[in-house]
Amino acid sequence: ILSVGGIAKTFVCPGWRLGWVLVHDHGTGALDALRPALHSLTQVVLGACTLVQSALPTILTPQSDADREALDAHRAAYLQTLQSNAEFTTSRLSQIPGLSVVVPQGAMYVMVKLEVDQLADVEDDMAFTQMLLNEEAVFVLPGQCFRQPGFFRIVLSGPQNMLADAYDRIEAFC
Repeated sequence: ILSVGGIAKTFVCPGWRLGWVLVHDHGTGALDALRPALHSLTQVVLGACTLVQSALPTILTPQSDADREALDAHRAAYLQTLQSNAEFTTSRLSQIPGLSVVVPQGAMYVMVKLEVDQLADVEDDMAFTQMLLNEEAVFVLPGQCFRQPGFFRIVLSGPQNMLADAYDRIEAFC
């Protein structure tokens, strides 16, 4: 059994790029062939900062019941915010001609398909994202960054009023 986790999603710290893989083979050697590949992955530097690495033990082991409760309450509230933002985003962007939203299922972002034939002067997702940034000051990531050409990605973690403003600008652009 492989158990995979990460600080970014579990503790709502996007961009921290710190995760782990636990190998559970109870001494059977069933995963021995996989271990060298996992070790190689640990040697890849993806930008995890040493400050975050040093804080990880404290983050993962709250020192008191009050700390644990506060962390759990924060996480629950934030997950509710993400759920609310996902619903808002799906509803709002689905109303814009030329866009088709892929409903998120637990992600901190949403992928949006571009119907480029319905959008004036837009050749692809790279052009769309650059033009949207230049004309409306809204930054989204092109789907090509994720091997999803013809899509763009929006992060859902911002305050809903800021998302609403961004979606108004996206609609004006489209």
